[in-house]
Amino acid sequence: MKDISMPERNVMVISHLWTTNTICENYCDGIKENSDNYCFVDYMYLYIKTGKKGFERKIEGMIIEKRINYIFFILGSSDLTFDINFIKKLSESSFIVMNFFDTEYFFDSSDKYYAQAANLVLLPDYLSKFRYELLNINAMCSFSLFSKSRYSCRNNLEKNIDVSFVGSLLTKNRKEYIDYLVKNNVRIEPYGEGTSNGYVGFDNMLSIFRGSKINLNFTSTNADSTLFGLNIKNRIKQCKGRPIEIALCGGFVLSEYAPGMEKMFEIGKEIDVFRTKEELLQKIHYYLINEKERDDIAGRGHERAIEDYDAKTAFAKIFSNINIYAKRDSNVHLDEDFIRNYATFRFLYIGLFLLNRKYKNAFEEFRVFLKYRKINYRSFRMHCRYVAAIFFYKHKRAKNILRNILGLPKYPYDAPSKAELTI
Repeated sequence: MKDISMPERNVMVISHLWTTNTICENYCDGIKENSDNYCFVDYMYLYIKTGKKGFERKIEGMIIEKRINYIFFILGSSDLTFDINFIKKLSESSFIVMNFFDTEYFFDSSDKYYAQAANLVLLPDYLSKFRYELLNINAMCSFSLFSKSRYSCRNNLEKNIDVSFVGSLLTKNRKEYIDYLVKNNVRIEPYGEGTSNGYVGFDNMLSIFRGSKINLNFTSTNADSTLFGLNIKNRIKQCKGRPIEIALCGGFVLSEYAPGMEKMFEIGKEIDVFRTKEELLQKIHYYLINEKERDDIAGRGHERAIEDYDAKTAFAKIFSNINIYAKRDSNVHLDEDFIRNYATFRFLYIGLFLLNRKYKNAFEEFRVFLKYRKINYRSFRMHCRYVAAIFFYKHKRAKNILRNILGLPKYPYDAPSKAELTI
C-alpha cells in the first residue's frame, strides 16, 4: 500500500506492445497497478504519426497536462528513436526510469549513453548492474518481470512430455544440443523457429511448460545477427526471462548456466543448470527418474517466481525505494560510435515515413542525419532490409515481380510482425 504522505504517482510509460512478445505488456501492467494516474504512450505509432518535433511537443504537453512526475522508458533492444537531449530535458521535471533489455549486447553501442539521462536504470541482468555503477549511474537488477495473472500453476495437470524446449533452433548451438539428445534416445519435443513442431502461441506455450517433466532453457544468442553485432559477443551467456516464465507455470527448469543466474534462483533447490551437452544428458536422465525431487525443485522455483518476479509486486518494491535514487551526475557524454549509430538509425524512420507518404517527416529525419554526417554501414543495410521487408509484405505484387526478375525462390522477405506492419 502506498504511503498517503507521499505525492501522487502520476506515471507515463513510453513503450510499444509487440504481438510476438508480451514482456513490455507485463512491465506496463506492473507499473499501472502501482500508479495513482497512469498514461501509456505508444512511441512507435506516435513518432510515425507526428514526426520527431511533433512527437517531442506532444510528450511535453502531456507531461504538463497530466502533471507527470515519473516517466518509464520500456523500449525494445538497441532502440535509438529518442534524442538523448530530449530525455535529459524531461529529466529536469520528472523522475526518469529506463529499462534496458539485452543490455549485455547493447551496453556499449547505445544503453550506457541513454542511461546518463535517467535517475534509475532497471536491468534483467545482474552483472550488468556493475557496468552502470562504474559510470556513476544508478542501476537496479530486477531480472525479467511478468504478470502472474497471465500465468498459472496447475499441479493436477498430467505431464505427458518428457523434455521440451520452446524457442528458436536457429540460434547458436541449440540445434547441436537437441540433436545430441535425440541421438542419445531422449524423447524431446522442441517448439519454435527451425523445429518440426513450428511456432506456438502464448497459451500453447504455457500448456507446454505445465505439461513437461523437464523444460530446457538455453542462454546463448547470435550476437553477430544484431544491429551492432561483434563476434566477440557470441561468447556471452545471457540470463533470460524464460526460466521465470516456466517457474510461474509450476514447471521444472533445467537451464544452460549463465553468470548471475544464481542470483535469479537458487541452483539445485529452485532450478538446476548444465554447462555441457554431457552434463545436460546426465541431468535429464537423473530428473526423469527422480520425480519427487524434480517436483520439489519446481515447487520452490514457483514460490520464488511469485515472490520476486511478479510485475505488480516487484514494481511496488521499486516505487517504495525510488526516491533514494537521486541522479548522481547531470552531464551527458557522447562518443563518436553512439553518434554514428544514432545518425544511422534515422534511415529506419526515413524509410518508414516514406512508406507512409510522410515526406516532410522523412526530410526532418534526413536533416538530423546531415547534422552528424556519420554512418554505420552494417546498421544502414539492416535498416534498409527491414524497410524493404515491410514494403514487399504490404505490396505482394511488387514482391512477385521482383522475385521473377531476379529468379528468387518462393519464401517471405523476413516478414515483419503484425504490430510492425501497422506502423
